[in-house]
Amino acid sequence: MAEIKTRDVVSGTIKVLNRSTVAGQRMKDAYVQAREKAEHSTCSSESSGEESAADQIQDGAAVIAQETVYQMDILGRQLLRSRRQTNSSTPIDAPQPHQTQCTAACGKQRNPSF
Repeated sequence: MAEIKTRDVVSGTIKVLNRSTVAGQRMKDAYVQAREKAEHSTCSSESSGEESAADQIQDGAAVIAQETVYQMDILGRQLLRSRRQTNSSTPIDAPQPHQTQCTAACGKQRNPSF
């Protein structure tokens, strides 16, 4: 039988292995730097639990105050809209649609049971 020709293949050269090692080190360094920046960037006012809780209460009170003002604004607008509609309708002295000419002149309404 004839021999099968094969070739020896190297899985990677030193240059390729060094590149992967360097990339891994760079990722580790980037992770460490990001973690250190995050630790140093926290607010100094939140150094204790009491200060953090006080800040949360103040923020919550501000949100409640803003929401109250917003809701009162909505209710005020609705009230003004209903008052405008009431005032723009026919005057009190004019006969209402359910009144007849006789009841408007007499000032008495007929009993609707007739």
